[in-house]
Amino acid sequence: MTATEVVERLGRLGILPFVAEAKLLQGTSLAALGRWPEAEGVLREARDGAEALGHRRVLWQILRELGRVRAAEGDAEEASRLKDEAGRIVLEIASTIDDESLRASFLTRPDVVTVLPER
Repeated sequence: MTATEVVERLGRLGILPFVAEAKLLQGTSLAALGRWPEAEGVLREARDGAEALGHRRVLWQILRELGRVRAAEGDAEEASRLKDEAGRIVLEIASTIDDESLRASFLTRPDVVTVLPER
């Protein structure tokens, strides 16, 4: 089953929390193939869905990937804005983790580090 088929099936079944995540995977795959405009469209749809549901766990990842796509398309300013937005969400998520070691573990993940503000 392709990523497109997964997205369509989830939408038909009304499993909305996973649509944004499936679209993130689809957009990431398209970006890896260098299909930037298609990747951007899918990622923007993913962002809209994640925002509508308040789904921050996947939203920051979508923003990070969308920023990469915008950078690849030559829009450094938009890429930076998206990275900053993803970083703010990551820090908000981290602030809700009470256990210090879990919070530190989250904040040192390689994918998380890529969006954190420079210190």
